[in-house]
Amino acid sequence: MDSIYLEMDGVLDQLEAALLEQRPLSLVRVGDGENIVMSQETVWTTEQVLQERWAIKANLGQKGLSLPNLQLRDEVAASLQRADIVGVLPRGDSTINAPDYLKRPLTDMVFAHFGISPPLTCHACVNRELAQNPRFWRMFAGKRVLSRYP
Repeated sequence: MDSIYLEMDGVLDQLEAALLEQRPLSLVRVGDGENIVMSQETVWTTEQVLQERWAIKANLGQKGLSLPNLQLRDEVAASLQRADIVGVLPRGDSTINAPDYLKRPLTDMVFAHFGISPPLTCHACVNRELAQNPRFWRMFAGKRVLSRYP
């Protein structure tokens, strides 16, 4: 991945610039669940996917989706190909509670399979960090940030 890695201030700068310029900006995160969804019949067989604890929980109704779901796989990959900033887990990261092989190693494999090369990346847990950042909330205070596309 030849992306520019942004720390929190860099992500906030990108969000602020998009707000000021009134242009769309998408920030998407990739964790173990997204990796498992994208691995279906690409870098893993369906049988391998369905053996994962995350997939078992998904098929018990605990993740908001069920597997296999190849349409969802393709939609997730397409959203990542279009995203402005993609949150990924650094190698060896222990922020999320999942086996290491479901984190960055699997991200690298599915990104290679789908040709995903985001221009900007940041930490996958940026969504958690943004919610705790006062600058984030000040930036969006009183602003309408979602609109309908024609």
